[in-house]
Amino acid sequence: MVASVENLYKELKAEWAKKPLNLKKCGEILDQLKIALTTKVCFLPTGCVSTNKAELILARDILEVGVEYSVHTKDIPAFERYMCQLKCYYYDYRLDIKESTNMYKLLGLNLLFLLSVNRVAEFHTELELLPANIIQSNQFIRPILALEQYIMEGRYNKIFQAKSSAPSEIYNYFMDILTDTVRDEIGACLEK
Repeated sequence: MVASVENLYKELKAEWAKKPLNLKKCGEILDQLKIALTTKVCFLPTGCVSTNKAELILARDILEVGVEYSVHTKDIPAFERYMCQLKCYYYDYRLDIKESTNMYKLLGLNLLFLLSVNRVAEFHTELELLPANIIQSNQFIRPILALEQYIMEGRYNKIFQAKSSAPSEIYNYFMDILTDTVRDEIGACLEK
């Protein structure tokens, strides 16, 4: 059973690595994988079910591709669903499986999303889940924290400048939303 899910995941990874991306094909494989995760693999297991590390890693890796896919397709509700599911693997199973190389990139992306849609309270709640040394030094988290600081200080020009130095290319979609949000804030201030 798990072998068929692994084969589908290998197919997704191969398709995901191609340039240009065939988003339609990736979406079809991802849909099959979502069904397979719930029927063939121990997806989001409870304490009473024994977990297999390989299955947990497989599920986490599929969800990570799902997060990036949802950003490429500009599907914000799907992005939020994937991130909610993925955070369980990052936080709840962190002692069971090794840390993903994409973890901080995607957590930073989530922080940027929350900031871009002006959900500042949730932004700070998510930030509190991270260790202080990561917040201060991680290449994906620190720039997002700086953006929040610029917003609080009203240094909007810094936000427009930061768009060109985003920590990852995948951040650009939410950077565009953030700049629109900042423009709306500036407009609202001018109105008053």
